[in-house]
Amino acid sequence: MARTLAHPLCALVVSAGLAFAIVPGCVIKIGPGSGPGSDTDTGTTEPPDTQPEEPTPEEIATEALTEADQQQVVIARASAGYTAYLLQGAVEAHGLDPNTVDIETIEQVVDSYLPWAQEETKYWISTQDPASLSEMLGNTYAPKMDCVYDPELLCSASVNCDFADFCTIVDCGDGRCKPCPEIFGLNKLIIRSWCGYVCFTGSKVSGIAAVAWTKPFDHPIKVCLPDHLLW
Repeated sequence: MARTLAHPLCALVVSAGLAFAIVPGCVIKIGPGSGPGSDTDTGTTEPPDTQPEEPTPEEIATEALTEADQQQVVIARASAGYTAYLLQGAVEAHGLDPNTVDIETIEQVVDSYLPWAQEETKYWISTQDPASLSEMLGNTYAPKMDCVYDPELLCSASVNCDFADFCTIVDCGDGRCKPCPEIFGLNKLIIRSWCGYVCFTGSKVSGIAAVAWTKPFDHPIKVCLPDHLLW
């Protein structure tokens, strides 16, 4: 009987060996989520591919105003406002006729008074205590967005000057700047408003800009003054 069983057993072993030799090698794994179409939850998820949000221009300006030398920020801010006010007053006092004047003439008048406005601003700043100026100006750590939101002033949040990365709004008005001495009784026939800007290269104050908006034509006249002309 043992001989009778040996033949089928040997045949089975030989068949298994041949099958192993003939079938290409493969590895079969049995486990969670290994089969095609498996819906087994492994408990892990890939993080979403999100890019960091770009800072807004207002956030960039706030960071620059905060990180810059605060005494220079105060001086630049007061200088921007006073320069703009002086230019507005000089144009109004020049006696231009609002009914016949053109933009080119107003720009020429602004250019002719700019050196005087620079010297007057430098002298006035030299007589001021930065701490007192800072108190009069209020918050110097953020752009003055009220100037942008007032539709009568026409100020933009920023302007470009060749020597700076950007210039941000810090002051505005339709008369004298808050801490400035009053020199002119403005009638606002030619210039309707002014906007003052502090300019930055990185987080360093690099100058100022002043924009005068003309009442005829609603046209902006911009001047840019690098820091070496201010102090």
